[in-house]
Amino acid sequence: MRRLMMFKVRKKRPFFLILLLLVMLFIGIILYLITSSNPFEQANPFLKEVTIGQSVIGDWRYGGSDQIHLHFYDTYQSVVIPVSSDRFAADGEFVALTHHSATTLTFEPVIDSEVLQPITILLVIFLSVILMLLVLFRIKKTKKRFKTR
Repeated sequence: MRRLMMFKVRKKRPFFLILLLLVMLFIGIILYLITSSNPFEQANPFLKEVTIGQSVIGDWRYGGSDQIHLHFYDTYQSVVIPVSSDRFAADGEFVALTHHSATTLTFEPVIDSEVLQPITILLVIFLSVILMLLVLFRIKKTKKRFKTR
């Protein structure tokens, strides 16, 4: 009995509490990414709609359409593409054309830093590494506890 009392009673670290907080933080980041794209704005949050004179890619603007061509222009030149075309490319970028009328154009831009910012990706990787280290530390600690000589 005396021998048991000699050993100092250690308080357990709140491992599961820390783990729960990290999981909640991870879920919060995912929910932030989902809500930042504003899914209630349109059926597809990545679709954009422009009218004549508004920018499509950089300086390229929509110039309207007739029955057989879509017109795009920038400061120095203009481009005419067939109505059946499903992509428009300019300045090394492209957009997927989904719907058009004589005065409006609906397109889906390339997914860029609007949705997945590099800092968000790094944060998710960092939190994942911390979570894995905590789990490995906990496994190592439990192995030491049950190890016999």
